[in-house]
Amino acid sequence: MTFLYRHRGLFTFAIILLGLIYLRYGALLECSTYKVIEPYGDGFKAYSVIQYHAKHDSTYSFFEGMNYPYGDHVIPAATQPLISNSIKFLSKFTGDLSDHTISIVNYSMLFSIFLTGLFLFLIFKQQKLPGWYAIAGAVGICFLAPQMHRMIAHYGLTHPEVIPALIYFLLRFSQSPSIKWSVAISLIVLLYPLLHFYYFPIAIFLISFYFLISFIREWNWQRFPHYALHYGIQVILPLAFFVYWLILNDPIAERSSKPWGFLVYSAKIQGIITSMTQPHFQLIDKYLIDFGNIDFESKSYLGLIGIFFLVLFLIQWGRRWIGKADLLPAIENKWFFDRLLLSAVIIFLFALGLPFILPGMEFLIDYTGPIKQFRGIGRFAWILFYVVNIMAFSYLFEWCKNNQNWLRRSLPFAALFVLFFEAYHFTWAQNYGMEEIQEMKEGQKYTDSNIDFSKYQAILPIPYYNIGSGNFWWPYDYSLSMQQSQVLALQTGLPVTAAMLTRTAPMHAIKQLQLVLEPYRRPLILDDFPNDKSLLMLWDHTHLDRAEYRDYYPHFKNAGTTLYDEGSIRLADLSLESFEQRIEERIDSIKAEMNQDSLVSLNGFLGSRDSIKYIYLSFDEKKSDKPYLGDGGISFNMPKVQELYSGSLGEGFQNQNYELSIWMYIQRDLNTRSMISLKEFNEEGNVVQDINTMIWRTVRVIDDTGWAMLQIPFQLQNTAHQLKLTVENKNLRGKDFYFDELLIKPADLNLYKNSNIYIWKNNRWFPK
Repeated sequence: MTFLYRHRGLFTFAIILLGLIYLRYGALLECSTYKVIEPYGDGFKAYSVIQYHAKHDSTYSFFEGMNYPYGDHVIPAATQPLISNSIKFLSKFTGDLSDHTISIVNYSMLFSIFLTGLFLFLIFKQQKLPGWYAIAGAVGICFLAPQMHRMIAHYGLTHPEVIPALIYFLLRFSQSPSIKWSVAISLIVLLYPLLHFYYFPIAIFLISFYFLISFIREWNWQRFPHYALHYGIQVILPLAFFVYWLILNDPIAERSSKPWGFLVYSAKIQGIITSMTQPHFQLIDKYLIDFGNIDFESKSYLGLIGIFFLVLFLIQWGRRWIGKADLLPAIENKWFFDRLLLSAVIIFLFALGLPFILPGMEFLIDYTGPIKQFRGIGRFAWILFYVVNIMAFSYLFEWCKNNQNWLRRSLPFAALFVLFFEAYHFTWAQNYGMEEIQEMKEGQKYTDSNIDFSKYQAILPIPYYNIGSGNFWWPYDYSLSMQQSQVLALQTGLPVTAAMLTRTAPMHAIKQLQLVLEPYRRPLILDDFPNDKSLLMLWDHTHLDRAEYRDYYPHFKNAGTTLYDEGSIRLADLSLESFEQRIEERIDSIKAEMNQDSLVSLNGFLGSRDSIKYIYLSFDEKKSDKPYLGDGGISFNMPKVQELYSGSLGEGFQNQNYELSIWMYIQRDLNTRSMISLKEFNEEGNVVQDINTMIWRTVRVIDDTGWAMLQIPFQLQNTAHQLKLTVENKNLRGKDFYFDELLIKPADLNLYKNSNIYIWKNNRWFPK
């Protein structure tokens, strides 16, 4: 009883916070093997990779469930190895726990909310705030934390306790710089990246800037060994572990050197000082100022109290600079929080994209080393949220306590009311209900069928998805193939050839997409398969008529031997030999088309109809050390913008659908992130049509030589207009690029050519 009495504030806090967590997130406490928060995109993928790794992978370090046959390290695969490996290890002694992964992940997120409030409460107690105020402030800040909304999909990031825990242990370290506090910080830096690796740079930035500022403020080289010792424990030891485990033992070579989105996913001032979850900002947006939409990654709302005090702190810094007294009274651990706030502000400037967003300074990204791998830099703004709000409520109470003015004494209550009001609306702005996946229910699983899954080496989903290489973002939205292929993988242990990961190798993506794009060459990935077993094709009926899928997969429609066909899903046995058979069938089909009497001669080609203008350029007259077909091609050292074609069709039908195709060498990282532009100019030189897109969106055919055919459909407004085709890649200026074989033709016109060594149709050639 003495212990309970001594810690009554802590127990009161725990009861209140646990009750609030239950009231808001009670639905997530349901123990279910088939109900999930988010059933289609990142959310379900997060569940599936954790469960697959815990249940089926043969090692603790490697994930085999997607990106077959290459797999990935468990960190970039986002398997939350702290959770998945714990399940894998404990299952050796307790029986298989992996079927409870969904509940374990949900419980871990709810426990993280509790830990967030707990560390905030402990920080406030170190500030010698009264229990009731510490409880109220900790609960309010906890439910306003920016990571709370990650619970809709990014489960690894839904651990908001990381930053409060670091602040608490750094605070205790500042009070008593002992080894035990450095070890505690080191454990935070070591363990939380095993939930999501973004916590590693966030922690490293916070600790490093705090140490640097502390050393500068206490400039004394005799203290350098002291700083070096503790910094080594807190940062260098965890860094050494990850260098050894993640970098030196990385099984995947040649990951993308510059993942997409470093500046795209930066923080925005608008996302820091406003939030459309709040009624007051909704009213302002409706009647006064249009805030517009900003990316999810750019949001890290500070709250009204946090915003007010941040401005106040900046004013106070300015007053100190000119030698004037502080506006606010001193608080406990004042110098610690001053240094922490300066660290948070510097890191926040980085989160905004500084200095890279300054004109002419973007090139500096190339010199940031591994930092550019953390493309969601807006997440670094989370640090400022916690530091500012902790300081705000600490200063506010100190300023108001023992004051005889009732209005001033009531300000902490008013501030807490504003905090609770905003936390309530912020927390309830998202729906965290559970949705069922029928195929995960007992009696409705794929494994309840009579299929012998041991006959197959991997699952091939159609429509296909490939995300994570930084070179392709193959569509999967609203298709069941992503969800159902991973459900099938969980139930059978078969890996999926597709990828929905974070940092896969670009060359692996090229090989995977060659496997599913139209039959052209024997897919190179077949040589990387470990055996000759068939693939199990999962065909999603429901969305194949959508524009982004319609023309990609007709060659798979009747492929393979059907094993299962219920609802939206068909499973089929797809032998490896069938890939070459489809190529042979296509060649035979083209030969048969070329023997039709209805074909007409069109300037060296055979055409399916006459009197239609087309443009074909072989570029054989141009010197190139890497031509695709013939003796020459376009080769150049990438300038700012390179023109590939300029001219007009001269005759034909206006407002007719056309296709432009050209071959490009893509077997290099970032080549497919080039921007290709097709512009149509009228007689006055004005642009009347501008198609501007990334190369990866236009890839339709992949050769086994590193070349890909790009195809751009367009509607020509007037055949007398000028067309201009250009390409640009800001990331690869000064690098060599190769293009060849340009064809512009009406979409409904087929062109053929028959040479001594190959047959040719619509810019594709096949050996005889």
